[in-house]
Amino acid sequence: MQVTKVQPVSVHGQISLDISFIEPDDPQGQVSLARIGPEAVPKNLEAGDNVDLHYTLGVVTSITRRRGLRSAFSLFPFPFSLSPC
Repeated sequence: MQVTKVQPVSVHGQISLDISFIEPDDPQGQVSLARIGPEAVPKNLEAGDNVDLHYTLGVVTSITRRRGLRSAFSLFPFPFSLSPC
């Protein structure tokens, strides 16, 4: 899934996050919404992030970032420059 919007919400003083998401293969498809506590969401989650949603009884209980080629390179940068000499 791909995050389209992250909106903090206060319900009776308790902060939750409304996470809007779409299926990346169908960008014109329906936008879905999950309301979840900030402890169950990766820090600095933002629109455009690819995520995995974890469900219990049809309700989103946690969200994790999907690890891909792009994120792997950002964690382990090359020890040398790729620019031409």
